[in-house]
Amino acid sequence: MDHQRGLVHIPEATAGSTAVSDEYDQPVNGPFFGQSIVELPDGDLVSVMWGWFGEDQTPSGYPDRWHKLRQTKSRVLLVRSQDRGDTWRYVTTIASDPDPKYGPEGFRYPSLALLPNGEMVCLMRNGDGNTPLWLSRSSGDYQDWGDPEKVDIGASHGDLLVLSDGTLLLVYGKQLYVMASLDGGRTWDYKNACFISCRSAFAYIGQARLAEVSPGQVLCLYHDRLDLDARKLTIERNP
Repeated sequence: MDHQRGLVHIPEATAGSTAVSDEYDQPVNGPFFGQSIVELPDGDLVSVMWGWFGEDQTPSGYPDRWHKLRQTKSRVLLVRSQDRGDTWRYVTTIASDPDPKYGPEGFRYPSLALLPNGEMVCLMRNGDGNTPLWLSRSSGDYQDWGDPEKVDIGASHGDLLVLSDGTLLLVYGKQLYVMASLDGGRTWDYKNACFISCRSAFAYIGQARLAEVSPGQVLCLYHDRLDLDARKLTIERNP
């Protein structure tokens, strides 16, 4: 397989502050790509990244949990490619967070999905552990995004998938669950969230990916304490 270096143009991006480190006292740079690339009807690609601009100087709220972590609150960005991924350019900020009501770390780890009606939704976290996820949405040219709306579950990560019938799925948690929305993420079927039995009881860092391999047949890939593993799910609408 050939590999080619891509170019990413985000003029205002910085490392977040003059002294940025993670919980293990290792340096942090960024911005970082999320796990989603979406192809638009005109053939352009859009993706999501998270990181910092120079103006992002609000300290993250983890002083007691990780004393080595030194970061300011991060933001989530939309980038676009018109040459099949060789070059990416900044489009807009989806969400930034100086407001403590959203969470302690700023928005990061985004997942992007394009709905059948042309609307785009972006899922993000704002805190590790048992904290809510957040969903923002946009339409038209995807320059303007709405305020983040709470997805009231406790999870470190989440991944979105639009099925061929238009159903929006969300996988989340270290003990993995999948739940569905029939209205593009405006409401979720919390009551019928489906537990996914993992090989070693849970997904190691809570990250999982979904892919529809045929109509109604979904593959869930995750990393447990041993290695990569997968579960096949059958998704049926309840009449």
